[in-house]
Amino acid sequence: MKLGLITDIHEHVEELQCALAEFDRRGTERILCIGDVVETGVRLHETVAVLAERRIPGVWGNHDFGLCSHPSALASTRRAKYVGPVLDYLATYQPCLEIEDCFLSHVEPWRDLNDVMGLWYFDGFLDTPEKVARSFDACKSRVMFTGHMHRWLVARHDGLMAWDGTTPISLAPPDRYLVVVAAVCEGWCATYETKTGELTPIFLRGKHPVGTMDGVLGTGY
Repeated sequence: MKLGLITDIHEHVEELQCALAEFDRRGTERILCIGDVVETGVRLHETVAVLAERRIPGVWGNHDFGLCSHPSALASTRRAKYVGPVLDYLATYQPCLEIEDCFLSHVEPWRDLNDVMGLWYFDGFLDTPEKVARSFDACKSRVMFTGHMHRWLVARHDGLMAWDGTTPISLAPPDRYLVVVAAVCEGWCATYETKTGELTPIFLRGKHPVGTMDGVLGTGY
């Protein structure tokens, strides 16, 4: 199955629409959102309308949590402003999704995905084998996809792979992988072919930037 992967949209509607158009052009069979649809709320209705029209399933991110259906989020004062289509759509979001051999969560799977503080927690990038190993120990899926960090990263159990996010990469079995997908709000999305394990990053603004892995981070988190 060819999956289309989007994350950290942060209400950037134009980039979202470009990503969906690319997925259509490339023949994706299912599109999945890895969290953080929300930013300030200014364009949230418009963003959700695009996602809801395509019935795109997703996992909640740290910015989304107060508008999702988790019991601890129901008292959020923000919710009254978005009663209707926005809440109806975000109510479908889950802490994680499992598709074939893939596990998707907005943050690393070792964290408590039902705790908003766990979703906001950030202990730096996955720059040591110890940080990487926590996710592999917590999740048994072969490929784990996350967002949140606004950059590309791919790791095996023993640490980061040398990959800058500008070319396709093979995540073929039997090896296991942890993948951080770069943000839609910074012009990125990806396709992943579950049968072959090929991950293809897609830059939505023309020519790939140089030095993606060491590039400037976004403000979403």
